[in-house]
Amino acid sequence: MGFTVENGQQQPDTEPQINQLFNQLRQHRILIILDDVQAVFSSGKLAGQYKPGYEDYQLFFHQITEVNHNSCLILISSEKPREIAELEKLNLPLRSLVLGSLGVAAKDVLTSHQLLDEEAWEPLIDTYQGNPLWLNITAPIIRELFGGRVAEFLQYDMPILDESLCWRLEQKLQRLSELEMSLIVQLAKETEATALSEISRQIKLSHSDLIKGMKSLVMRFLLAPQEPGKPTFFALNPVVAQYVRNRHFP
Repeated sequence: MGFTVENGQQQPDTEPQINQLFNQLRQHRILIILDDVQAVFSSGKLAGQYKPGYEDYQLFFHQITEVNHNSCLILISSEKPREIAELEKLNLPLRSLVLGSLGVAAKDVLTSHQLLDEEAWEPLIDTYQGNPLWLNITAPIIRELFGGRVAEFLQYDMPILDESLCWRLEQKLQRLSELEMSLIVQLAKETEATALSEISRQIKLSHSDLIKGMKSLVMRFLLAPQEPGKPTFFALNPVVAQYVRNRHFP
């Protein structure tokens, strides 16, 4: 990127390196792709807080939206940087794309695993939120234990969480702060989308902590606001909710 962080320690005098990088971005059309950006954020804190020694990324993300250049930066992350969330509201050349369900395109994943009962594929896709990783983890179970018969698999209580899927979900939960975890546990008890006012009544938090925690969960894409009417309702991802229930209410 033009500046480095080694062993979690900020390298001295990185501003000249950042300036040099921006000179290159002005002179040439460059595409920079940064994957797993959430790795620069601290675990156990609210979303978007940088690890010690990684603060220069925050400076870089700010400047690349403000400095004129001919290049493009793509960030891939399961946690939205705070400055991106703020800057995208200022009519800057900045856009966020949330990768949701693959929808019917997820059938290609099931086809690759040679599953049967195509008429039952859409309920299976809906159960696992059209997430290609989750479907790729679940499909081998269907093939090995149910002879590939999706309809038979769906007769069991859904969603069924494979050990590998549980491990991945646990990695996400390990990043949460205590505040967020208390909200996740409460939301996992709900069977349908819940209004913020109802969540406030059910959990003993100050309004300030409630708002901060909910915002952080949205930034982690674990919580999705829904607006069937007024007020706004919130729903935890069903697969995440099932894992939390298994984890806390066995």
